[in-house]
Amino acid sequence: MTPQKKENMTYTLEERLGRRIKAMLALRGMNQSQLAEATGMSTQTVSLMCNGKADFRMSTLRRIEVALECTLVLIPNEDLI
Repeated sequence: MTPQKKENMTYTLEERLGRRIKAMLALRGMNQSQLAEATGMSTQTVSLMCNGKADFRMSTLRRIEVALECTLVLIPNEDLI
């Protein structure tokens, strides 16, 4: 998979997902500790995910969807510009 480029920076899939999770946390008024508790993950794991340093399993993404009351959506790259 090709990393997305934005303003002379390249984001990996993990970094893009982490940025989206952080945005949803802010929208929901939650912090990483609350997400960890809601998903049954450690705070360290959530922190790594939010910072794009962890690989995501589909089951993990599903737990995040449930905790943040959101849906994982695939968006074509050209629609992100």
